[in-house]
Formats: sequence, C-alpha cells, structure tokens
Amino acid sequence: FHLAGLTLFFLISLLLVFKAPTSELWILSIFASEYSILFAVPTNILLVINLYAVNCTLFETIIGLIAIVLFLSPIIRAYFIGQTLADALEKAFSPIKKGSVTGDETINNQPFTIAKLFQSVPKVPYRTLTYVTYSDTTLTLDYYRSSVTGKRPCVIVIHGGAWAIGDSKKLPELNNHLARVGYHCAAINYRLAPKWHFPA
Repeated sequence: FHLAGLTLFFLISLLLVFKAPTSELWILSIFASEYSILFAVPTNILLVINLYAVNCTLFETIIGLIAIVLFLSPIIRAYFIGQTLADALEKAFSPIKKGSVTGDETINNQPFTIAKLFQSVPKVPYRTLTYVTYSDTTLTLDYYRSSVTGKRPCVIVIHGGAWAIGDSKKLPELNNHLARVGYHCAAINYRLAPKWHFPA
C-alpha cells in the first residue's frame, strides 16, 4: 500500500518538471502545480507511515522525498519570485504612481505569502448581462463592478478550455480579486468549438 501510494504521487510530481504526454495528464499537471500543497501533505503522511513500517525500503523513502520536493517547488519558486517582483516590475516599466489603479493601498502588499495559500478571495457581487444576440443563441457576460470608486479600467476575462469547453463562471477567484483591487471585470461567454469556428 505504501509503495503504491508513494509511487503514484511520485509519478504525479514528475508532471511538474516534465511535459505531460496527453491532454488528460496535462490537466492533472496544472492541478498538481496550482494545488501542490494538497499533494505534498498526503505524500508526506505516507512517507512518515512508511518510515515506521517494518518493511520500509530505501527506494520508497527516496521517491517519497523526491515527490515532496517537487510538489513544494512551485511554492518555493513563487516565494522567491515574490520577494523581488515589485522591484523587477518597477525597473522594467516605471515607478508606480500613487492614485493609479496599481498604486492603491488595496493591492500594495506582498504578491505571495504562505498564508495566502489558505485564504479564500472574498466574493464580489456581479450582474449577468447580454452583450450579443444571434439567431440561435445569446451570449452573456458576468460584470463585476470595481470595489474602488472613481474612474477605473475594465478587464475582459476570456475563460480557458481550448475554445471548446468552459464558461464565464470558470475563474471566479480571478474576477473577484480584480474587482476588489480596482478593476471593473467582464467575464464573457463565447460560442464553443467544434460547432463554431474563430471568431466565435
């Protein structure tokens, strides 16, 4: 049981450093990298249980440790990038002007912290509006109004799904975050492939 579990997590962890060979594994690789802590914790539990087992082997210990390191690598990389991100952006573009959208105190904080891994994004109310009507369908968008008053830019969010699946409800955390930090946000629906071809 321990070997099977550790081997499974080890194979999943390899998707964080190697290209996924199939679309199904590609989706798993995205999930494993975005929610790597959810994979690191059970891997660590299995490894600890295995270390106290009578039939513990060096092979199981090694693949368990490698899997944990690989699962934690996105978090470690994000932490170090976050330490220098503000300076890098200012150097690449220009100093942030107070009063601009990006200069507001609402988002003037660390881009990444360990604590944020366990925090949810507060929800912002939105309205569903129709933006175009065709003979066979009507396309809508979810409009999130900026929580910051004054003139604000609007971000149009186009959901993922390889143009074939998904809808405007796919990225609520992003939409809520954008609205909270000073952007109006319009998450649109569009006609999907294969029935509809670009532009849809």
